[in-house]
Amino acid sequence: MKEDFTFLRAPLEYAFADKILAITSELKRPYKHLVDAYSISQLEVDIDELKKYLAVILSLENATRQNPGMQIDGYQYEIKPNKQFSHGYYFPLIQAGLNLNAGEMIQRMNQYMSAHLN
Repeated sequence: MKEDFTFLRAPLEYAFADKILAITSELKRPYKHLVDAYSISQLEVDIDELKKYLAVILSLENATRQNPGMQIDGYQYEIKPNKQFSHGYYFPLIQAGLNLNAGEMIQRMNQYMSAHLN
């Protein structure tokens, strides 16, 4: 992988931050975000840059949540057991060239986030 790899001109760490927030949010998101996040976690990522982008995106989301008066608690980077995903799982998995079931991928992402982000 090239050192200057980007996601449509966004730094890899920004795209990874966006994927992490998608898979750890309470909202139903496509499995593609889980597959993408897992795939990126297998690359060499600048953790300090990742944390910086997570903080920026979270501050924007929290500003939006405060408008209707929603409670904002400390964010936990973890895919909850009741997390629901949408759309198909196997097509993004095949596109990524991976051979894991969703449970394994969730467990590995939770381990990654626990080790690097919490």
